[in-house]
Amino acid sequence: MNFQISRINTEIGIFRLSGELEQISSTNKLNYKKVEFMGTDGWVELELSSEHGQQIFSRIETSVIEHLLANS
Repeated sequence: MNFQISRINTEIGIFRLSGELEQISSTNKLNYKKVEFMGTDGWVELELSSEHGQQIFSRIETSVIEHLLANS
């Protein structure tokens, strides 16, 4: 399922996301196309392949999946 979230509040900040949620058996996997967070001067894009980006993605994964499943 493709998704686009214009604004989601998480425990570590506010994000704008697009990508795909893959549901395989009872497992949910997120594949991001674009991830931005709200910085002090507006939206800031995260590098999808960076180590820092991967750490952030793992921290917001549960919130994003819960949001997508609740709104599908």
